Amino acid sequence: MKYQIRKPFYRAKRAAMTTLCALTALLILGVGTAYAGSHDTARRKGAAGIYGTEASLTSEDAAVMEAAKAAALSDAGVSSSEATFTKVKRDYENGVLVYEIEFYTSDAEYEYEIRVSDYAVVDKSVEMHRTVSGTDGRGTTESYISVNEAKEIALQKAGLSSTDVTFKKAKLDRDDGMMVYEIEFYQGRAEYEVKVHATTGVIVDYEVDWD
Repeated sequence: MKYQIRKPFYRAKRAAMTTLCALTALLILGVGTAYAGSHDTARRKGAAGIYGTEASLTSEDAAVMEAAKAAALSDAGVSSSEATFTKVKRDYENGVLVYEIEFYTSDAEYEYEIRVSDYAVVDKSVEMHRTVSGTDGRGTTESYISVNEAKEIALQKAGLSSTDVTFKKAKLDRDDGMMVYEIEFYQGRAEYEVKVHATTGVIVDYEVDWD
């Protein structure tokens, strides 16, 4: 008699548990799908917004980025044809959204922070290249080759042309007591680092790294 009374109760309980499990599974599936969608959207936004990847930017974001680059060039008094950009990244500086922009010309290297809201210059630094003449450690005046000549020497060593590569760095610096041009560029999966003597044009160091 007790068995007959409790059996419907257990059937109802099992049915309720089955329904609850099904609802829980559907809820988890829905939340997971929503999270995956939002995570993917955030990832795409991160690629375009934070790192400034031009290929994934919206047309509006690309226009803002180009305006920021133009503001930096205008402040530097440099035309777009004279500049080679090495960094264009959107980031926050003290709570203010800015573009961090770096580029170089045959004469100097420039670093800018441009405020996105009005394209004002928040910060900048300029490092001039000594491409005409300089003084060695003994006080003797020396004539230096230009940065473009150093880049061409580096490209010839690599067996490449300027249209084959993307330059990352072209800077006049002192290395072990001598003035050299530090040239860095990449082509495909290969990254090249070349040091060219600023006076003689002789390659003093050459490295290739494969990714």
